[in-house]
Amino acid sequence: MRRLLFILFLTIFSNIHSQMSWINGITISPSIPTELDSITVFIDLSFAYSDCPLDHKFISVLGNDIQSSSHHCQGPLAAICDTRDTLILAPLAIGTYKLVHSSTSGSGSVPCTPGFVVDDVDSIEFYVVNSALSSVTFKVDMNNVTDNFIRPEINGTFNSFCGNCDTMVDLNQDDIWEFTSYFPVGDTIEYKFSADNWSIEENLDGNSSCTNGDLNNTNRLFVVPGQDTILEAVCWGSCDTCSTSPVQIENANLNNEPNFKIFPNPVHDLLTVNGDVSLIDKLFLYDTRGRLILTRDTNNILISDLESGPYILVIFAEEKAYKYLIDKF
Repeated sequence: MRRLLFILFLTIFSNIHSQMSWINGITISPSIPTELDSITVFIDLSFAYSDCPLDHKFISVLGNDIQSSSHHCQGPLAAICDTRDTLILAPLAIGTYKLVHSSTSGSGSVPCTPGFVVDDVDSIEFYVVNSALSSVTFKVDMNNVTDNFIRPEINGTFNSFCGNCDTMVDLNQDDIWEFTSYFPVGDTIEYKFSADNWSIEENLDGNSSCTNGDLNNTNRLFVVPGQDTILEAVCWGSCDTCSTSPVQIENANLNNEPNFKIFPNPVHDLLTVNGDVSLIDKLFLYDTRGRLILTRDTNNILISDLESGPYILVIFAEEKAYKYLIDKF
């Protein structure tokens, strides 16, 4: 009788012991595979007892559902054992897939006791894309936009100009927003930037080189190349990069150069820069939030339509920036 109870105790202990494991995460490589890629699946696991050698593993594909499992043997030492299982998938057809992994464990050395109860289950969804696709990253510089906005978006022929279905992200908190997606190689895309579901949209010159040339319905134009592409950040409403931004101004060589005289200051309507004006490349007027208000190629700026308050005048001359505080009344 005592022997029978002891065997029953060992059996219960073994089953409890074998269930003490968990899945920490599942990743694949490449993260966005094509139909030509073999796919490596990584399963990160932890076990309550050490060591934790692999006993066996399994993976199968049925349509777009993938089932996998692994069984580990837990040792006698009560110490966390971290390990990673690797499984290989042959190239898959283009589409969306879901992989579900089950982890079991037993006791003893390999081969160990079976796992009667599944310890943990986790899953991952991923996409297999067409190898004839290229990723394109679009970027727009919003530093010069004076209208209020929350989030820019990209609208184009690829999303039927849907509004805010493809919103953009500001990864570096520098007001340069971007969006990345995959497009068929050789496809011609028409698109434009807007914000907050068309609350504001950029106005483009149909004669500009980056547009479709349609003066009545002007959009940007881009032909998808045969390689992944990150486009240069363009200024809102322009084919070019922004001339400058608050970030660039902060990093520029800022001086209060006595060669330039700003008058009148305070000013109501016409602000004039005197001095060696032949050196001046351009004038930029910013508000105190760092938003670009006006630019001029001359040595004066008419600001009679602006609200009263402080502004920052930046003079670019000979690759240097000279900054002055202006008081508009």
